[in-house]
Amino acid sequence: RYEFSYEVTILNLNQFHIMNYLKTSLLAIFSITVNMFVHGQNEIGFQRYYGADDFEIINITSTPLPDNGYLLASISENLRDTSSIQTINITIHDVKGNIMGSNDYEIEGGFYSKDLRSLSIELVEDNSLFFVASTIDTLLGPNDEKHMIKLDADNNVIWSNSITDSSSSIHAINSKPVAIFDDSQRINVFSTQLEDMTYGIHHNRFNNDNSLVLSQTYVITDTISNPIVGGILDADLSVDSTYSIVFLADSTQQSSGFLKVNDEGVPMSALSYRLSSDTLTNSTFELSSISSLPDTTSAMVGNILDNTTNNLSTVIIKTNKEGNIVWSKILNTNIESQTNDLIVTNQNEIAVSGKYSDFITGNIGDYTIFFNMDGEIIRQVDHGSINSFRTNGLITPPGHLSISSDGSTFYSTTGIDLNGGVLGNYMIKMDSIGNAMCSDTFSIGTVTDINLVTDTLNVDIDNFGILESLEVEQTNFGGFNTPVLTLTDTTFCPQDPIVFEIIGTVPGATDYIWSTGDTTDRITVMEEGEFSVTVTVGDRVCYMLCDTSNVSQLDFPEAQLDVDPSFFCEEGFVRLSGTLTAGAGARDYIWDDNSTERTRDVTGPGTYSVTITDNCDNTAVADVILNDSNFSVDVTASINQGAFDCDNGVQLSVTTISPFPIQSILWSTGETTETISVLNSGDYSVTVTNICSASDQDSTVVSIADFSDLTYPNVFFPTSEIDINRTFGPYIECPELTVINEYSLEIFNRWGDKVYESDRVIDRWNGRINNMGDIIQEDVYLFVYTYLDEAGLEIKGNGSVTLSRQ
Repeated sequence: RYEFSYEVTILNLNQFHIMNYLKTSLLAIFSITVNMFVHGQNEIGFQRYYGADDFEIINITSTPLPDNGYLLASISENLRDTSSIQTINITIHDVKGNIMGSNDYEIEGGFYSKDLRSLSIELVEDNSLFFVASTIDTLLGPNDEKHMIKLDADNNVIWSNSITDSSSSIHAINSKPVAIFDDSQRINVFSTQLEDMTYGIHHNRFNNDNSLVLSQTYVITDTISNPIVGGILDADLSVDSTYSIVFLADSTQQSSGFLKVNDEGVPMSALSYRLSSDTLTNSTFELSSISSLPDTTSAMVGNILDNTTNNLSTVIIKTNKEGNIVWSKILNTNIESQTNDLIVTNQNEIAVSGKYSDFITGNIGDYTIFFNMDGEIIRQVDHGSINSFRTNGLITPPGHLSISSDGSTFYSTTGIDLNGGVLGNYMIKMDSIGNAMCSDTFSIGTVTDINLVTDTLNVDIDNFGILESLEVEQTNFGGFNTPVLTLTDTTFCPQDPIVFEIIGTVPGATDYIWSTGDTTDRITVMEEGEFSVTVTVGDRVCYMLCDTSNVSQLDFPEAQLDVDPSFFCEEGFVRLSGTLTAGAGARDYIWDDNSTERTRDVTGPGTYSVTITDNCDNTAVADVILNDSNFSVDVTASINQGAFDCDNGVQLSVTTISPFPIQSILWSTGETTETISVLNSGDYSVTVTNICSASDQDSTVVSIADFSDLTYPNVFFPTSEIDINRTFGPYIECPELTVINEYSLEIFNRWGDKVYESDRVIDRWNGRINNMGDIIQEDVYLFVYTYLDEAGLEIKGNGSVTLSRQ
């Protein structure tokens, strides 16, 4: 990060509500121009601000959930209680952005930086959550302690620890801890730790049972063993299970570094990048984010600060797997911008997010720029609104990009409510090309090449990190004042008319637009269908809610009887179950013997029926005929002999017919799977047994010799340029599986003179008498062969072959 006082940072964030935040943002009310699209949220996403009247919420990061919802992680501070410490706030949102739950996690003495990614979260097994947070001293700056917490699927704390230096200390540099859940179901935590004035990148790895399996520090030096600052900035897991890490390479922000580590934690390569002397003078340079590309290369993004003018520029880099630069670009902007994250989209594009300020017009906003893999700008999207937030300097809360399973791009950051000047979570869900509900195209600038100098670095292994226990207090957070729209689904019985009032009332709403064209807060429908409404909340710019109500009419019921024979072998009966495949759900059952349970147990063949009444008072009848086979435990096995190939031999599989599940399969080879492969001739059998202990056996004969006969060509060309065509001899499809003994081959011309003979199957005739001298004349030659196969049987054969020079 760039140099500033942490004390000033906190004062700025708390006081900006009545000073710079409002001054700058109020200008934006009158001057910002936003192209507002009124679409359903499922079409092109949404933009929403989530504020809490009594709390300042600074969003740090986010992650998508499997159901296409999102989880936001933020720093929360009570504005009414100046003695309170900060808490980590975790909030769950559904796919439409509605808040489904929110908790605060408080650690004694816990303070966190609000202007860099001091918090990293990862969704791990069973939808549990792991996060690591870097702490600060409010007066002295960043310290050594990093908090680690694991939550279960209900966001309850199940494990908590901290990483500290070997001796407690204050750090002179800012760093961003990173948590990565790898392909082997392990959590990897990368943090910066200090020992004897040397900063290293510490790597802790935990199994899914929370046990520590790796603890080591990557100590980075130049080629003459001078220590390099290892201030972790970001990391990502590549498709080849290696880790790509970017770090602050010196305390004056003159260079950043790249470290590649394999799956075992062994360093593979390390490089540093700095501005060339002829590129930008009196400037500082720092990377902020890295993303691994599908081909194991990497893309990185960061900022360049002109220390003379305090202007910020964005630099984007693509490297090969080892970190060598493929290309590097600088984003030349016509307004002040600051990048905060980078990600690779499902369209194989590089998306870069950031914040901008135009202090001439007063416009403030968030943006996403999409690059192709050559570093060329494809499109630029403006997400600006008066809820957008950026300070007038370098102290700006971060933003985070992610990709959800439905292919949409999600951006979370911090926004502002101008009515009260309160900071809160601000989230933008985009479609696959970056459009959101209030987005617009714009041109923030162009890209040109920039020269960076690359130096080789060395990496040693040490251990600077100490693991300690951590106490966490968890409380429910209910401070958000975000409006919610939820429409009700309903169904009607098939004989009833449809008349249903759908209510979409939202407090503070100024406009309602239904899919029917109505503009009231509620509509009455008289037919089946999907009815949606878009609600605009007037006191929140670019704040729209969408939801859908499904009104449907049930079909008349249809019934079926399911037969379960699993009880027969143990208890002597077959169980029948009546179910409905349509209708309003089963309510009453009446069998042909007047019993009224859902199931019925029968002991012999016959016709059985049940009448089922559903919750709409409609009935349906189902019947089934059971014969003697339904009350038999017998099993039948049949072996199938498949195709042959040289690698696997002959594939044998068993097909079974049984009223009960198969308990075991046993081949004569000792194998117990449904399918086996055999490489030798012989008799093979299988025994199949079901859960009722009934069994059956089948056998088959396999002859590998059928697939290993010798074949001879009928023409060859001694002068051919192709090796295999220049000589004559036998072809064996599977030489490894073929047994040839006492082999003999003799070749004669048309007058009966022998021109070639051999007793080795690997020998071949080259068209000369006994393979010596000149090639003899073109003609047809006769051959005879004999050999003994694997069973000792004599195999004889003859044929003719044409010698040709064409």
